[in-house]
Amino acid sequence: GEVPERKGQHYAVLVDDLDAAVDALRERGVRVSDPVEVATGLQSFTRDPCGNMVELHEAGGIARRAGATVN
Repeated sequence: GEVPERKGQHYAVLVDDLDAAVDALRERGVRVSDPVEVATGLQSFTRDPCGNMVELHEAGGIARRAGATVN
């Protein structure tokens, strides 16, 4: 089939603690962007071995960083 045009498509993986996930990936030599705030959450990006963009997302991450309890 025909490969679709790149328009920022990516898949996302929900994580409990983005800071810890980023640290763990970097310890293993994976390139991953610094976490940024998006609404009430946090997100970082990396690429899989085939070059596809992968988002790492922590819902409510801003509150966790502030010490609040997140359900």
